[in-house]
Amino acid sequence: MCRATLIAAVASFTIGAASAQVIWTGHPTADAFVKANNPTSNYGAAGALMVAGSASGSGVFETLVKFNLAAAKAQFDTQYGAGNWTITGATLRLAGNVATQGGTSSNFPAVSGGGFGITWLANDTWTEGTGTPSVPTSTGVTYSALSILTGSSDESLGSFTYTPPGNNVQLTWTLPVFSSGFSADLAAGGDVSLLFAPGDTTVSYLFNSRSYGTSANWPLLSVTAVPEPSAAALLLVAAGISGWVSRRRTTP
Repeated sequence: MCRATLIAAVASFTIGAASAQVIWTGHPTADAFVKANNPTSNYGAAGALMVAGSASGSGVFETLVKFNLAAAKAQFDTQYGAGNWTITGATLRLAGNVATQGGTSSNFPAVSGGGFGITWLANDTWTEGTGTPSVPTSTGVTYSALSILTGSSDESLGSFTYTPPGNNVQLTWTLPVFSSGFSADLAAGGDVSLLFAPGDTTVSYLFNSRSYGTSANWPLLSVTAVPEPSAAALLLVAAGISGWVSRRRTTP
């Protein structure tokens, strides 16, 4: 194999691998907000989710969202072969039908910009529940349960700034896949839980849940995977390099 051919082969393989990415998208299998002011109440059937700080007028709100990645793993395994892929990106898209500064919706504090954080939870053993803001229940996840659900194995996925964009505008948040536990959880093909918590006292971020009437504005997780370089391709390139180097040494 001549040097030019080798370089072309390596370039072709690299470009081909980079362009062969596959993106899986999916909606939550469960979601719910919880309230510090009503720590034993469940609101899992609400049409909206909220992250709010202590100055919101209604106290602290936090939100849990759960996705199941079985279909993602199956899609990537079918495309590349079982285990022959790596996750390179993940984003979360959220939208609210009330998303203007000061905008209000029944049973929620007024919308306000501010900071919030997203944490990957190692514990997926929570259920959505059937409570609503007007008729809460005690069945399903509650604010009191957070002390049990959260732990030292959880990983922060970053701090973000929410600026109300206007009603029904979809915002996309990029999640860091280099976080070891989160990345491994995505690749395992099981449940993946995220916790949204206020980063300051003023934020009131209201966005649609999977119970909202229009599915186009439900939370949407997108996960990107690319193929791992195959052993055969690597051996081919290595053999080409070895042969080229050998000829270089023996050519007068």
